[in-house]
This record gives sequence, structure tokens and C-alpha cells, in this order.
Amino acid sequence: MINALDWSGRRSNPNPHASEGKAAEAGWIRAAQRGDRKAMDHLVRAHQDRVYGFLYRMTNDRDLALDLAQETFLKAFKGLNGFKPDAAMGPWLLAIARNSFLDQVRRRAADPSQGGADLLEDDGAGAEDPALLRLSSDTGIMEALQHVPSPLREALVLRHVEDLSYEQIAEALEAPLGTVKTWLHRGRASLRMLVEKGGGE
Repeated sequence: MINALDWSGRRSNPNPHASEGKAAEAGWIRAAQRGDRKAMDHLVRAHQDRVYGFLYRMTNDRDLALDLAQETFLKAFKGLNGFKPDAAMGPWLLAIARNSFLDQVRRRAADPSQGGADLLEDDGAGAEDPALLRLSSDTGIMEALQHVPSPLREALVLRHVEDLSYEQIAEALEAPLGTVKTWLHRGRASLRMLVEKGGGE
């Protein structure tokens, strides 16, 4: 289905649909709910970078992130009729992407040969670090991020890479607002310690 929608899963040129209004996107969602393939293609193109980017930063594996992104959109379109067109689609897709990631963690945990333990680690402590500003481009920080435990890692990516509000993060992670703020505080502390130690080795 994703191939038919012509979605490559690669980082693309600036999204031509990024500035469209919420009402316009609602129209595309309604059309997709009626089975319009062009509308589905439009929605994938509008959200593919954010979904793929989130999953890549969670897994640090381009091929796995691509597979999970495809899985995310397949799940989204299967459940699209239950989605309210006037709601924000981005956080909803990220919630599905997060669940796809956690399902992958569980699959790996059930199969020791896949090395699932490396996707989730123990907690740390510390304070916020300016390195957060380089989360999307610094390879060393990306490697350290893989050692920050989930869901702290997810909260960091959504806040400091995807630039979501606290409320949007709470919606995407299906958690209370206070919990999200706690995760962010602990995640920043954990990442700072890991960067100081050279990636948490």
C-alpha cells in the first residue's frame, strides 16, 4: 500500500504541504476516509518526514525506521475512519509510530537473537544540556540518545527535534501533562550524563 502511495521514507525536500491550513488538511482526511488514493498520498507526503524522523531517532537504524514508518501509515489508514478530520493528525500519527516502535521492542525482547535489550536502557540523572539543540544533526548525541530510556527518549525527540508543545507530546504519548514534564526533565538529565561520558559506553 505504501509503495502504491509513492512514499520512499527518505528525508525529502521541504514539505510543500507544511503551510496548508488545518481546514484544508481536514478536507484531505475526509477524502481519504472515502477511499481517495490521491488524498492518502497527500497525507503521507505531508507527514512522512516527521514520522520517519521520529522513528529514526528512536531506533538509530534507517532500515528499521523505514519499516516502522510504513507500518505506521498502514495502521493509520486502517483506522482512519475512526479519526475525527478536524483533529490534529500529526500527534495521532506519532502515537501510532510510538506504538509500532514499542511493538518492535517487544518482538526483539521475545527473540534474544535480535538484541532487543539495546532499545531500552536504565534511567540516569542530571541537568539540561545545550547539546539538545544538536539532537537532529550531531552523530555523537544521536548515539548517546539511544541509551536514554523510553519513554524519556520519545519525549526528548518530540520536544527538541519535532518541536511539539507539551500538550501535543502528552497526546502523542498518551500520558498526563505532568508526567511528560517529568520525563523531559529526567531525559535531559540522562542525556547530559551520557554525553559527558562519551555516549554512555
